This record gives sequence, C-alpha cells and structure tokens, in this order.
Amino acid sequence: MAKREEIRQKENIREKANFKNMQLNREELMHADIASLSHELTYRRYLMNYGQARLFFQKITVPEYLALHFMNEAAQEEASGRTYLQDIANQMQRPVRQISRVVKALRDRGLLTWSHDGDGSAGTYVTITDAGLQMLQEEETVLKNYYSQVIEHYGRDNFVQLLQLMRQLESVMEEELADMGGRHEIDENEDTSGMDEPNEINGAAGTNEIDRTAGIDGRNGIDAAAGAQGGEDDDADE
Repeated sequence: MAKREEIRQKENIREKANFKNMQLNREELMHADIASLSHELTYRRYLMNYGQARLFFQKITVPEYLALHFMNEAAQEEASGRTYLQDIANQMQRPVRQISRVVKALRDRGLLTWSHDGDGSAGTYVTITDAGLQMLQEEETVLKNYYSQVIEHYGRDNFVQLLQLMRQLESVMEEELADMGGRHEIDENEDTSGMDEPNEINGAAGTNEIDRTAGIDGRNGIDAAAGAQGGEDDDADE
C-alpha cells in the first residue's frame, strides 16, 4: 500500500508539471514551424501508443485486443456471431494478410475459432470463444479503471472533444496519404513485429508499477507470449 501511495503521489506531481508545461508550451507551439509541429505530433502519438497504453496489455497485444473487441461487437449484431477477416482488416486499416497473423495468434490460444464459407472463396470468418470473451472483459476492466481516472482529471468534455478532433485529424491525414499515391501504400508482406509483438513486461523499469488489480485478479505476466506470435499455418484466404 505504501508503494502504491508513493506512486500516486509521483503521478500527481507529474500531472501538475505537465499541466504547467502545457500552458507554457501553447504559445510556443502556435509560433512553431511545420517541422517542429510534425515532430511534436509524432512524439505524442509514440508516447500514447508505445508508452502509456501498451503498459496495460500484458496478456494480449493492442492489435489482438482490438480484433477481439471488433469480433465481440459484430457477434452482438449478427445472430451467427461471425466476423469476416476483411471486416476486421477494414476496421484496423491493415492488410488482410497481416490481420490473419493476429487472428492466428488468438486462435492458437483458444480465444477464437475460424472457418471458411463454402470452399473458402467467400472469405474467412472468425468467432470469439468464451475464453476470448473473458480475456476481452478483463482487458476492458483494466482500461475502464484507468480511463475513468483520466477522464475525471482531464474532464469529460475535454475528452470527448479530443476524440472528435482526433477523428478529424485522422480523416485529413488519410486523405493526404491517398493524394500522395502509392509511395505510402502498406506492404502486405512487411514485418509486423512492431504491430503485434508482446510487451516486454519484465524488461523495463517501472512497468510493473501499474496497478492492474482494481476489480480483477492480479496478472503481471504473459502466459503464452512464446506462442502468441503466430503459428506455422499458411496465411488465411483473403
């Protein structure tokens, strides 16, 4: 308990310092050149994607969580409970070949099943299992516990406005990428290790300081990290 309280105090001090820095930096950013603004956006996205958020995914990766989430949403809308690989790829804006690797890792751990319509020409579909649903609910509980505190401090209106602005920015960025043509098209055969590799839970100092026990049993290790990164099967039919 003493250790947890010490961590909270450090976080409060950091939050106050960050808020002060935001006030000081706003004027600087308003007069910054494009290169500086580009760097700042890239840096902030890096911190969120590979710093803060990924600390909470210790049994599954962020792409695996998103895939399970989309599957569960589709299962609630479709009586069959099926979700096609192409639909997940569209949601995650990644090639089907890459999404199939994420899905294989989940299948190998018993978190989903997959099959084909007919002879397979109509596409591959997946169905979340009870174990997958339990895993998803555990991760959502962790995120809910964390973001409830974030929203309380940041403000719900600010949070909603931020999400709206992020959607607008993503839309503009996608349009610009499309206008730039094939130079930035995603290679379906590229290395996806940066997309779905498991977190190195014990490799970074401070990683295990995050309290994941609120509302769920403690779990600080990766049970099946070795087997989670794809099987030996061929890629799913597209």
